[in-house]
Amino acid sequence: MKYDVVIVGAGVAGALAAYSLAKNGTRILILKAGPWYPGRGELVQRMHAYPGSAPYPDHPETPRPTFLDTGYYIQTGPDIFGAPYERGVGGSTWHWSGSCPRLLPNDFKMQSRYGKAVDWAIDYEELEPWYCQAEAELGMAGDSENDAGSPRSQPYPRRPIPKTYLDKSVARAVDGSAFQGIPLKVESIPKARDPDRCLGSTSCSPLCPTGAKYEAIIHVRKAIDHGAIVREKSIASRLDVDESGRISSVEYLSWDGEKHRVTGRFYILAAHGIETAKLLLMSRSDTLPNGVANSSDQVGRNLMDHPVQVSSALTEKPVYPY
Repeated sequence: MKYDVVIVGAGVAGALAAYSLAKNGTRILILKAGPWYPGRGELVQRMHAYPGSAPYPDHPETPRPTFLDTGYYIQTGPDIFGAPYERGVGGSTWHWSGSCPRLLPNDFKMQSRYGKAVDWAIDYEELEPWYCQAEAELGMAGDSENDAGSPRSQPYPRRPIPKTYLDKSVARAVDGSAFQGIPLKVESIPKARDPDRCLGSTSCSPLCPTGAKYEAIIHVRKAIDHGAIVREKSIASRLDVDESGRISSVEYLSWDGEKHRVTGRFYILAAHGIETAKLLLMSRSDTLPNGVANSSDQVGRNLMDHPVQVSSALTEKPVYPY
């Protein structure tokens, strides 16, 4: 069967694309390297049985790294990248934090404002309506009165997550003080969570036991309801390209080692920043010696992640995990 669109990957990008297209009658096939996971109850049992480890079953056919497994990726650069991602239907949203702050308008103008890096080709105002659409799909919870420096044209679809005892304890100690002249105030950040379902289970990562946190499996199921097909345990291994330079088919390996090919009118690669680049590079040919879509020779280079600063402190009295 020839599909309208073949999507490689069933994480948040692939799931949202599949749902958006399938609901309009487009014939969708999703290839996913990993499996469907068992029910949430079984995953919660695994989480409690193996503290400090992921609750998701590991598979030798599709291994995943941990933060400590820096040898998982073949890397030639000086900086080792050690962030894990999940190979299973729903992708890494199973164990993400759910935090979704927007970029600031000046983040798009780093060179012109601060003389660093480069400016984006678009500005915040162009992206803002798409922020609203994404927040609506993910069911973002946040305080619409506090834009944190990123102006909004639409309110958050859900009310903010109530502050916890821990939040309030830190706020009592921090609010009113300043850091480098900047006043400090403890606020809840935008979260892709349902405040009516969140029970304060203290384990948003590696797994939300109640399903209050957004997971891409939500949109995978919505896409299936509109006719999309998910082919699990199907590892995309090569992109075939025709004489005009367009992708003509996707080769994939099933877990039994068999090779298969699938064709579509269009193709979407949504297999994570690393796996997508790897697939493009693995698709080298005599006519495309650098791989597919790589005339710049930049595919697989310049890997970036969002910066994270984690600070910790001890309190005089218990403030509890939630």
